This record gives sequence, structure tokens and C-alpha cells, in this order.
Amino acid sequence: MNLTFKWFNFFIRIKRVNLFGILNTLLMKITCLLFLLLATCQAIGQEKSISSVKVGNYEWQKTNLNVSLFSNGDTIFQANSAEEWKNAYTEKKPAWCFYEFSAENGKKYGKLYNWFAVTDSRGLAPKGWRIPTEAEFETIDQTEKYFVGDKLKASLGWDNWESIDDKGVKKVNSANGNNSTGFSGLPGGCVDYNGVFHNKGIKSFFWTKTEFDTKKAVNRGLRNDHQFLHNFTDKGFGYSVRCIK
Repeated sequence: MNLTFKWFNFFIRIKRVNLFGILNTLLMKITCLLFLLLATCQAIGQEKSISSVKVGNYEWQKTNLNVSLFSNGDTIFQANSAEEWKNAYTEKKPAWCFYEFSAENGKKYGKLYNWFAVTDSRGLAPKGWRIPTEAEFETIDQTEKYFVGDKLKASLGWDNWESIDDKGVKKVNSANGNNSTGFSGLPGGCVDYNGVFHNKGIKSFFWTKTEFDTKKAVNRGLRNDHQFLHNFTDKGFGYSVRCIK
């Protein structure tokens, strides 16, 4: 009788352990599925929110890229301090940040990405889009020809600049563009590889996927005049991104 009772208790304990194990495994699987579903919904939301305009030979995004996931659903590292940004540069780690690490700036200017994020094999551009090359940016120059910067800049949002005429009189000049292309470029500034921010309100910079050398890559930019700048900069800088298709 006692032996039978002991075996019965042992059997119950085994069943209980097995049941807990099954429930735990099931819970883990449900959690993973919910995580994947959330990541997929975020990616779809990012893609659906994109507006675009035809400029030159390509369709361009009208706003700066603002994604926090690679196209495969992996999270892109967000730097929240100068130290984190510098470490990402040292490690050649894909990263993004808001200007001055403030999400409020992100609402207007989008995110700033280092070049390691731009060229990561997981894909920074949303599905159906791609990061433009230097040559693809140059089609804008070839199509628009003159005063390209004015045609690409938004008609509002740029800081005025001062000049002095031949008579020594100070003049306040508007840096806003006419935005005839619909590109709507805004002066989102940049962050250098030390995590120091520059030029919000007066300049914008856009990465290309074209490498200049082992340390630098090509970018294009706008400032408070008519020009569409052509530069090459250290890959650890954080610039805006516009995708094309």
C-alpha cells in the first residue's frame, strides 16, 4: 500500500514537472512570435509612411530616413550619448542617433546614420528602396543644372544669413529654397565621429553608398546658398539618408 502510494506521488511529480516544462516552452515560443510580429508591423509601418517625388531619373524620398530597423527586422543600435556614438565608430558598428540625442529633433529631421549602417548587408533602406550611389545623386545635377541647391531646399525651415554690401550695410538674406523639385531638403545638420553636433538650421548632408577610401565615403549636401555640395567624409560621421527607387 505505502509503496503504491509512493509510486503514485512520484508519477504525479513527474507529470507536474513535464507540464511546467511544456508550459514554459510554449510561453517562450509565444513571446518569440509576438516579438517577430511586432518587428514586422514596425517595418511595414515604416514602409507605408514613405512619400516620394520624381527628381531627375529616380523617385526620391521626400523626407529623411527615419527607420530604427534594418529591412530584415534586426534592430539598429541607437546611440544616446557621445560616448556610445564614439564607441560605435571605434567598433565600426552600425548606429544612428537623433540630433543632440533629442527625439524632438527627429520629428523634423529624421535620424542621423553612420556609414556602417548605410552599407550594412541587412539593408538600411526599406524594402523596394535603395541607398543612392554618387553617380545616382549626380543625375540631379545633370537634370537641374543651375541653382540646384535652391531647387532641392524646402521653402521654409532654413536659418537666415547676414551679408554686408559694398556700402557696409548689413543685409539679412533668406536661406530658404524654392523647392521646385519637391525634394524638400531641411537643414538637419550632422554629428561627427566624436559625438559633437554641427550645423542644424544651416546645412544638411546625405550619405551615398559610394566609398571614397578605407576611411571616408562620399556625401552630398545643402547649405544657405544655391549650391548642391559634393564632399567625402569620415565614415563615423552621422548624416541624413534619402533613399531612391
